[in-house]
Amino acid sequence: MDPQFVNVGNYGIKGFSYYWTRRKRLNITEDELRTAGVHDGHAYVRKEIVRPLRLANKTLKLFGYKMVVKDGLRPPAAYELAQRKLYASRGQELTDATLNMEKMPHASGLVVDIGLIDLATGKEVWLRKGADDKLGAWRIGYYAGKDDAESVEFQRLQTILIGAMISAGFVLGSKGEFWHFEYPLAE
Repeated sequence: MDPQFVNVGNYGIKGFSYYWTRRKRLNITEDELRTAGVHDGHAYVRKEIVRPLRLANKTLKLFGYKMVVKDGLRPPAAYELAQRKLYASRGQELTDATLNMEKMPHASGLVVDIGLIDLATGKEVWLRKGADDKLGAWRIGYYAGKDDAESVEFQRLQTILIGAMISAGFVLGSKGEFWHFEYPLAE
C-alpha cells in the first residue's frame, strides 16, 4: 500500500472497504478485488484527511454518535470491476445513478462515505428507509418537509452528519448523496 494512504482504524475511527464487505453479494472474489487494488476490508484514506475526520467525529460525539467510514480509497480498477458486477446485479440505471465513473472521486483517497453509530447502543443507525424509498432517499433533503416521525428523524440525522462533516472542511459530493463527502486540498 502506498504510504500516503492510511487505515482509518489506526486513528480510532471505525471503517471498512465497501466492496470488500459486499463481495459475496456482488459476486466479486477476493482475488478480483486484490487485482483491482483493494487488498483487505479496511477503509484507507490519504493521511491529510485523518485530522478533519477526527474533528468531524468529535462533533458527532456531541450529538451521541460516532462515524463509521463505509468506504474510502477505491482505485480506478476497483471502480471498473464494481461497474461490471453492479451492471449485472442492479442494472445500468441504478448503478450509473450512484457510481461516478467519470470522476472516480474515491480514487483520490480524499473522499469518504460516512454512516453513524449510536454511542449508547454501539449499533449503526439507519439514515434512510432503504429499498422502500428507492433512489430518492439517497438524495440530500429527500425527507425535508415530511412530517411523519421516521422521516423527521432521518432528516435530523442527515443534518447532523452533514453539519459535522462540513464544519470539518469537507464538501458534499456532486451526486447529492447525504453520506458522500470530499475533502478539497489546496494543491
